[in-house]
Amino acid sequence: MKLFLTLSLVGTTLLSHFSQAFRLHPVVIAGLTTGMILTCSMTIAQSVTTGWLFNGQSTLNQITLNGIKYTGECAAGPFFPELTGTFISQKTPPAPHTRVLIKNVTLGVATDPNPYTNREYDERRPTSEIAKMDFSRKHRMRRFGVVQGLNTFEYTIKRRDKVLETGTFTSNITTSVREEERNATWIRDKVCANRSVSLDVCADVRSRRARQCQDGRVLESELTPDDPEITSRIYNDTGETLTFRYDNREYRLSPGEYTTLRSFETPFSESLYFNTTCKNCRRFSSSSSFTPGKRYRFTANKHGETRTIQLEDYPRSNY
Repeated sequence: MKLFLTLSLVGTTLLSHFSQAFRLHPVVIAGLTTGMILTCSMTIAQSVTTGWLFNGQSTLNQITLNGIKYTGECAAGPFFPELTGTFISQKTPPAPHTRVLIKNVTLGVATDPNPYTNREYDERRPTSEIAKMDFSRKHRMRRFGVVQGLNTFEYTIKRRDKVLETGTFTSNITTSVREEERNATWIRDKVCANRSVSLDVCADVRSRRARQCQDGRVLESELTPDDPEITSRIYNDTGETLTFRYDNREYRLSPGEYTTLRSFETPFSESLYFNTTCKNCRRFSSSSSFTPGKRYRFTANKHGETRTIQLEDYPRSNY
């Protein structure tokens, strides 16, 4: 709020009272003493009483997010800490059955609809329910869209259908980014020949030497042995001999026996066929999804007089 004064003062007594009341600068007092006509602009600070209290801040509507950007072989980012905030209005504090609707109406953000958030604003907390935010010019369901720099918001506080307060406020969201060089390092580990299969159910475990980034990205790798064919294993834990078919070939397994299947990694789903109730039948009534490189086993369950056979993953005890 600004107060503009135009003064034409004569007399030392009036000047003394005026200078004490407004604490004028000595230069200004000197000018008045000589009988000058003075035009001055005085600013009276007005505290901010409405807006966002961002995470970790004590001042409304201000935050600087400190981020990091990685350079080098493992370049990534920038990455910032999570941005959250709660709304407060000193004019209308939280109360029972009250909510606040806040829209981002900053120039350049989407308008159909504007990014918005509808938060609880009741007596259970000193400010509104927390709003999670993200840098976005569009409305998102889970995070409130804001932009870097100055944001303009419109808000409406309602108790059920009754509007208690409306208004606008601005918030300044700035960022500071430091750079850090990150390069890949050589590692040695064990992996499954089929990268989509976890080690605990892998039938074809290989040694790997790889250059890997801290976020898990692999820039290059070498497998030992370097064989494009992938080995799978099928165990028979049914206690009886059974027959199954894979890749147009039939296999017969005795109790406790296993067989090795060799194939290539493929993005397409494959199937293994067997009969769920008849161990020696050549008509296969069921199929199960099959992933090359995995360990599987046939098991049998008895339900009354019916004995059913099923194929399941077979975790290994060590690798």
